[in-house]
Amino acid sequence: MSVPPAIAPRVLVWYLVLSMSRRPKGQARKKRVPQPQPVKGVTRTTVVDRLKSLPGTVKALLATGLPLLALYLMYKYTGADDLRTKIYQPLYSEVAGIEESLQANSTEKPVVNSSLQSVKRSGDFGRMPRDLQNRIEEAYTRAGTIQSDVSSVTEQVQRLLSVRLTQLRTEEVDQIWRRNATEKLQEEQALRPGISPMLMFTFNHAGRSPGFDVRNPKNPRISSPGGPTWVINDWIGYPSSVAAIESLFKQNDFLYFDEVRDEWYYRLTREDLRRHGLDLRQFLQPLQLALLENAHFQNLLNNGPQTLRLVKNVKEELADRVRTPRKLRDLVDE
Repeated sequence: MSVPPAIAPRVLVWYLVLSMSRRPKGQARKKRVPQPQPVKGVTRTTVVDRLKSLPGTVKALLATGLPLLALYLMYKYTGADDLRTKIYQPLYSEVAGIEESLQANSTEKPVVNSSLQSVKRSGDFGRMPRDLQNRIEEAYTRAGTIQSDVSSVTEQVQRLLSVRLTQLRTEEVDQIWRRNATEKLQEEQALRPGISPMLMFTFNHAGRSPGFDVRNPKNPRISSPGGPTWVINDWIGYPSSVAAIESLFKQNDFLYFDEVRDEWYYRLTREDLRRHGLDLRQFLQPLQLALLENAHFQNLLNNGPQTLRLVKNVKEELADRVRTPRKLRDLVDE
């Protein structure tokens, strides 16, 4: 079996050099035996001749170091591809997804642990160093707790907002405003010269694009307003998130409070706020205060960032393991 080229660790090399260069106390210096002189005109030498001509310390170093280097390379590369493909690559991909879930704090991006369960069922999970096993277990457990908190907070937000919004608006008001806003958007669209089937939108925050009637694919028409979505990360980032949403929330936009649902009691308009003499912050403040009393929301505030850092660290360790599945330090754990 061919061994991939590699360089022995510097510590090992220096240790061997130092150990071979030291002569035990009391050991007599060996008398150098005169080497036979080569015959004149003959310059050919063999590898054996060259090895014999090396100093004794170097020969001792080679005799000791090369077997150690061979053992190290054999340990490092034997079974490495198996570890990479069966354990580290699947877990790396899954942990990267968990990182995205924690960053989103959304029920639409749940934490998934199918790869972890698979390597556990196969018994391959036990092939990793114990310390790495523990950190992976902790990362998955804490991420699962955060995901549970997100679900609980989402439910409370839905309940709080549906009560608050039904006090400010009705389904009839919602439909009238929607028709008027759609007409205004269609008028703005008609003012643009020419006809194009291209529909381009740029988002730097969660939100919905306007709805389009594409029965005439060559000239689609706006059929309903869109607008930004106030998500859990905005509750976490309150009050600085208010300014960010204010810049995105236009006169003919809805402000959505659910990432998926379009019911009238999960969205708000600028007209609703003006009708009741409120600005956006005044509308949100009571809801934010209610959320602060929620233990799950407090856990998102206090433990969410630490959990995200832990998951990022585990992802980096798994990326390193994909590159080098077996490390010399693993011998301590094995």
